Amino acid sequence: MLSYKPRASASKPWRFVTQSHAGYRSRGVTAPSPLDGRWSVHRVSGLLPPFGVRKRIQQGRGWTLVGPVPVASFDVRGATLIYRRLPVRDELERQMDGTWLGRGLLWGHEFCRFRLVEAREPRL
Repeated sequence: MLSYKPRASASKPWRFVTQSHAGYRSRGVTAPSPLDGRWSVHRVSGLLPPFGVRKRIQQGRGWTLVGPVPVASFDVRGATLIYRRLPVRDELERQMDGTWLGRGLLWGHEFCRFRLVEAREPRL
């Protein structure tokens, strides 16, 4: 369903907004991503990631944590996590069971495979 929303520009005073995203756009907030949340990282192959690695993702950004310590920040572009200060990116593929299968790339070369599983950690 489409709705009309006024625009600030006088030349184009109206725009179409889909009903499902109307509330997010009118407040300047992005729609939630299926990757938003807290994730445990389980190694499938390769040297990394070690035990105790987690990821927190919200509104197109996130952190990789080792234990309670954030060690690397990243931006989310579709199903790819692009690290800000490292030559690393994680390419993810959603699985039927709700997990994500990922592969870590360093300068475009695969160095590990992992699975993101929704974390069941208490919120403080």
